[in-house]
Amino acid sequence: MVVVNQLKKNGEEIVDTRVVEKILRSLDAKFDYIVVAIEESKDVESMSIDELMGSLQAHEQRFTKKKEESLLQSKLSLKEERKDFKGGQSQSRGGRGCSRGRGRARGFGRGQGRGVITDEDECQSSRGRGRGAYTRGRGRGRYSKHNVQCYTCKKFGHYSSDCWYNENNKVDVKANLVEKDEDDVLFLSYKGEEESKQGVWYLDTGASNHMCGRRDMFFELDELMDGQVTFGDSSKILVKGKGKILIRLKNGQHQFISNVYYVPDMKTNILSLGQLLEKGYDIHMKDRSLFLRDERNVLITKVEMSKNRMFILNIKSEVAKCLNACMKDTSWLWHLRYGHLNFDGLKLLSSKEMVRSLPLINHPEQLCEICVLGKQARRSFPKEASY
Repeated sequence: MVVVNQLKKNGEEIVDTRVVEKILRSLDAKFDYIVVAIEESKDVESMSIDELMGSLQAHEQRFTKKKEESLLQSKLSLKEERKDFKGGQSQSRGGRGCSRGRGRARGFGRGQGRGVITDEDECQSSRGRGRGAYTRGRGRGRYSKHNVQCYTCKKFGHYSSDCWYNENNKVDVKANLVEKDEDDVLFLSYKGEEESKQGVWYLDTGASNHMCGRRDMFFELDELMDGQVTFGDSSKILVKGKGKILIRLKNGQHQFISNVYYVPDMKTNILSLGQLLEKGYDIHMKDRSLFLRDERNVLITKVEMSKNRMFILNIKSEVAKCLNACMKDTSWLWHLRYGHLNFDGLKLLSSKEMVRSLPLINHPEQLCEICVLGKQARRSFPKEASY
């Protein structure tokens, strides 16, 4: 919208349909279904920018809400998995029938030894470190870990190698969880039209002079003139010059606003109605409007009163540009044509008729700056100044 506002300020007319179509074409690929829904259900040519913005914002809020719910569900699932993991439910690695192995047993004595367990119902095999493990061996079968105590957390039901508080196990569990967290994507940015204060002038009866705070708006400026401007609260700001500003009228013609103070600290432009009256302009106020006429009683402008009871005039200022230069003095013209030949030489060529169609050359009183600069002599540098 910033580009659209700039184009409108430059005088180009842009319809809302063109802006709406451009926004729909610029959306991300994952919003294609939204674009299709808008194009099928609504008339794009009659849709305004505000309607499109509201529709896209509604879809964006719905999309963000679904993503938050999905992320919350993933966190709840992870919490349930951690709870089941702490319960100690796992598939065993035990012995089938009976097993032989080496290990520690509590209740049978400490030490290492070989033993055979013949009871098939109580035949158990464990792998890992902990108390209550009967043997260590290979085989198949299911067994209970209710009597196994962990060395890490001192709780029963699991081994230290399977304990959740073990740092290695925490890394493994995190690796099993894949989280997809996408950053929010800004697919619509809307900026309302802004009125540039550069061309806004306030018609003021309390101002003694025209005032402007922008240096680039002046066509001519006399910076030798200075002074102060006093406001109603007795505050004062400096005046850095006085000049004239080139403006463009609605009919395409150009005109100057003369005797304008350059006040750098001014944030707005002010037209003094008293100064306009001194120049012969007629000012008439009626029906919430201000009418400004020139000396011939021709209406120049009609300004409507704003909501805050002010008269604001929009004026387009112009920057003077030189696209073509013309030399009317024949003496200077031939001086330039002959590569800055001195005027006495040109006069000699003309008087002796040494050049055809060469007019009579008069020696002007003004000096040529380029000639003076080219003939300027410079003394040699002393030896002490050499490096």
